[in-house]
Amino acid sequence: MTTLLLQADPGRAADVASHLASLPSVAETVLTSGPYDVIAHVADDADVPSTIAGAKKAPGLARLCVCRSS
Repeated sequence: MTTLLLQADPGRAADVASHLASLPSVAETVLTSGPYDVIAHVADDADVPSTIAGAKKAPGLARLCVCRSS
């Protein structure tokens, strides 16, 4: 499974989470507190490249970190 850790511009975490939740390959999106504002889980690792491309278009996105499990 691949997990996306996202930081949002101040006040934009909900916008980022909403955008990620609209992507077809995202299985779950969670708003958090701490160093990352949003965590998203990608359902199918084959869709990771297109999901990352879609995530980069999120309004208010400040930083994106991709974590892949082995």
